[in-house]
Amino acid sequence: MKYKNFIIKCIGTTCFSGYLTKAPGTIGAIIAAIIYAILLYFNLLNFQLHLVLIILTFFLSWFSGSYNIEVFNNQDDPKELNMDEVSGQLVGLLPITLLLSSSRLVTSPIILYFFIILGFLFFRLFDILKPYPINVIDQKLKGGLGITLDDIFAGVYTFFVVKLIIIIYFLLLV
Repeated sequence: MKYKNFIIKCIGTTCFSGYLTKAPGTIGAIIAAIIYAILLYFNLLNFQLHLVLIILTFFLSWFSGSYNIEVFNNQDDPKELNMDEVSGQLVGLLPITLLLSSSRLVTSPIILYFFIILGFLFFRLFDILKPYPINVIDQKLKGGLGITLDDIFAGVYTFFVVKLIIIIYFLLLV
């Protein structure tokens, strides 16, 4: 039982990073952005891998969040649990991967890293402010799915904002 709780905490807190600071959600989003940037730097990023990472982190977050009563002392959405931020942040960075998969649009790596930073900032903004329907999901949906879906929706909002910024950027270049 102790090992099971240890593993669930390790997964849910993104290797215990959720315990490092008073802003564990920010740490989770930073971890996702850094992993994304490393994959980008080493040219390992493609659409299929990105989707696998989103799906994997989604289910890991849902799974670990489902055990929050047993492992995290009966909290609805324990602040230490930040795998959901990793998943949501990866959703928000998807437009950059779509840009990379387009053979016609080429841009400098510095611009791509700038898009990653914007994606991080907008994700945190939406995750903190929780605009509609994120606020409804956060309040009404409980358990692992509720913990995860509010961040997925913050990632979807981020997706559209980053996509719009990319479109505007390339329209200004033409």
